Amino acid sequence: MRTGIAFSVIFLLACGVSLGLAKPSSREVYERHRVNVARMKQVMTGPDADDTKFQRLAEAIRREPDADYRRDLLALAAAHPGAAQESFLIDMLRSDGDWTVRSEAATLLGRFGSEAAIVPLAKTAAVDKVTMGMRGCIGGEGTARRDSIFALAELGRRLPAAAKTITEEVSKLPNANDSADGLRHDLLGDARRQALFQLTQDPALLKPFFEQLKSKDAKTREDGVVAFQFLNLSSAPAELVALAKDPSPEVRSWVVLVLGKIGDAKTVPLLIEIAKDASMDRGSRCNAVCSLGSMRAADAKPLMESLLSDESVKVNAAIALSQITGKRHPLVPEGYGGSDWPRDSRQ
Repeated sequence: MRTGIAFSVIFLLACGVSLGLAKPSSREVYERHRVNVARMKQVMTGPDADDTKFQRLAEAIRREPDADYRRDLLALAAAHPGAAQESFLIDMLRSDGDWTVRSEAATLLGRFGSEAAIVPLAKTAAVDKVTMGMRGCIGGEGTARRDSIFALAELGRRLPAAAKTITEEVSKLPNANDSADGLRHDLLGDARRQALFQLTQDPALLKPFFEQLKSKDAKTREDGVVAFQFLNLSSAPAELVALAKDPSPEVRSWVVLVLGKIGDAKTVPLLIEIAKDASMDRGSRCNAVCSLGSMRAADAKPLMESLLSDESVKVNAAIALSQITGKRHPLVPEGYGGSDWPRDSRQ
């Protein structure tokens, strides 16, 4: 009943967040939550004024102790942009006790907010408090600073008139990766450079990441690869693509995952080659399959169908095939929600 955990764990580990485990929700709790979400969805599409709708949504979120379920409720706000939505999201950004929920509020503000969101996002990017956060069964300390930095960048791309002000706010943030609050390698300095690149397209900001790709140390190359998923690129740099054949399986695995995030169609043949190579490490194959699915790569459909009989990657292939076709395959795990099919569909 919990989904999207695998990538979250990989990313949290890459950012040095300390992790812990919790028990999954019972079927009874999940079903109660599902009914609650359906009820609130009706409220949000009903006849009440927007202020009333968001007040009721905020109350439902405050009553919900489970952070995953609070994020599910928070997601209902996305379909109702406007002043009431923005006020609601700013309140969530400032008040929720779980950093993953605050991060989601920041992301939605970047997607839908106005210039009124600049100050609260900039403040959160600078001083958001360290709290516990839960994604599925995985918990750890963190902040909403990274997501607030990237929300500012998205806001700047959407609102060109505010881009200069936002660039100035992001430039004020610390340039160092190590934060003063004890979190290990939360990479805020890298996030600052990545956001500034999104806002300015200044190639000089990418130099440290390209230097990491050339390092003799595998972990440094891996860190460099991870950085490229946060640059909002549409074309994959040749230096990054070349590391798909890196001797380190960790580097290779991250490269094919990041290529999927970039979504450059020219990398589809390479991803297909890696996904079907039975001699390749399982992590790289699984991530190549995942990337082909997230890219909705129609050319990969025959391969995904053939991989349904491959024990190493068949579930990943089923998910990717569902993403490509829009029809849920029976091998997709129960509770796995795709972005282009209803959560409870069994097509």
